[in-house]
Amino acid sequence: MENASTENPIFENSTIPNYIYPSYYYTGLNAGSSTAFTVSFNNNGNESLVLTPSVIATNETNSLNESWIIISPANATVAPHSVQYFTIEENVPWDAAGGDYTNKIAFTDDIEPYTEVYYDDIQYVNQMYLHTYVHAHPRIELQTSYISDTLDAGTENEYRIKIKNVAPRDLTINPTLSTSSNEYYPDFEQAFDNDAIEISAPSTIKAGEIENMTIRVNVPENATGTYRRYIYMNVSGKGNDSSIPQLDLNFRIWKPPAPFVKTFYTSTDTPITIEVSGNMYSSETGYRVSQKKDKMPFELGLTCNSIPVNMTFVESVESGGADIEDYYYYYYSTWADEYQRDYRNINDHYVATYKAPGEVGEWQLTILPKGVRNFQYLIKIKENNREEIWNVTGENIDSGDSSTGNVINENASTISTEMPVADFNSNVTHGYSPLSVQFTDLSENATEFCWDFGDNTYSRDRNPVHIYNEKGKYPVSLTVKNEKGIDTEEKSKYIWVSRK
Repeated sequence: MENASTENPIFENSTIPNYIYPSYYYTGLNAGSSTAFTVSFNNNGNESLVLTPSVIATNETNSLNESWIIISPANATVAPHSVQYFTIEENVPWDAAGGDYTNKIAFTDDIEPYTEVYYDDIQYVNQMYLHTYVHAHPRIELQTSYISDTLDAGTENEYRIKIKNVAPRDLTINPTLSTSSNEYYPDFEQAFDNDAIEISAPSTIKAGEIENMTIRVNVPENATGTYRRYIYMNVSGKGNDSSIPQLDLNFRIWKPPAPFVKTFYTSTDTPITIEVSGNMYSSETGYRVSQKKDKMPFELGLTCNSIPVNMTFVESVESGGADIEDYYYYYYSTWADEYQRDYRNINDHYVATYKAPGEVGEWQLTILPKGVRNFQYLIKIKENNREEIWNVTGENIDSGDSSTGNVINENASTISTEMPVADFNSNVTHGYSPLSVQFTDLSENATEFCWDFGDNTYSRDRNPVHIYNEKGKYPVSLTVKNEKGIDTEEKSKYIWVSRK
């Protein structure tokens, strides 16, 4: 080795740095692929050099495993003022984690003077840098990248998310919640602790198969505010890099106001029938499992002349619909059909019917909503053939205000013959920004209209035109009204806007 000291690796100024080309090499590789390039070493000294190039890890970023890099020839003697060429081959295995990697290749073991003073790691006189960006293969695909929902304090909620193994081999998973409040959301106080959430999933998913992950959220009675965390999938012990999607949880906790109170009067003792109905929260109800049958979304109370009256539960009816989502511009759903479509549950509607013995006097019906955005009630006194329908809407639910809620009562003094039924479509559902969308009302029996375009803008026109300027997936809802009631049609991720 030219002028190399056997006692101290820090050499004198007489050692001559040689010319290496390229001194920096940048490349991007897909996991499971390889590349090769040539490096020239020019001996600028007056003596022959024995070169034994070696791969060195750096302290600044991750480094490729030394076994992934092959240098040939493994050693060479270079005459003065001569050039030696080396071939450097990179072989990245299929299961490599994605990200940036940096290595040094030292052709001699001569160390820069004062390297420990000025650098974080050892610098060699005759070295080059090798920078590699690895594009990792997807290992799993999730049905969704996030769950965003509004939950009532003191309730149990369950979600099921599909997971598909897209790797050519079996994989293990270990879904766990993020724990640090500073990791993604600094200075953010969570509505409840992680121990309120239980995650269950199979530990192994076979190649090409789809499994379910169940997420149970037990919201404490005293919970307020918002909960945000990630679920790390921890696939086959690998780090959570770009090849492993994570699941973002965003739960807004809502506490209803004091129970709604309706006072009514009877002049006969005929039995009374009471129906209470409402639409369930629909942000992510496509993934939420329906409530257990023994848990109603309403708490009811009934008194006559200030004396409690027992109501007899008659029946409950659940109804809803399904929306077909397309994936033309964004990604292909691995569990969708051959036309790249997937079904999504929408517009869950719940009706509960009760009966009570009749009596002459003043009555009070109290309704405390649980898990519904708005509700209606129907009081039937058959003998007098009298029907009353009121619509009650809880404000501030979607805004995440869990401390209060304004109850708006809209008494229908003149009852129309039919309830309104909300429905709409649009001329486009996906495209590039700025995207102009013509919305068309298809509702029945509606006299008033309120559109929510999903980007904090609204319209009361019947057939509005709206322009989306930003990339995103926007929900759209139409609320219609007439003298007899209100109905809402909401389509989650209905408008998909991308950039050219």
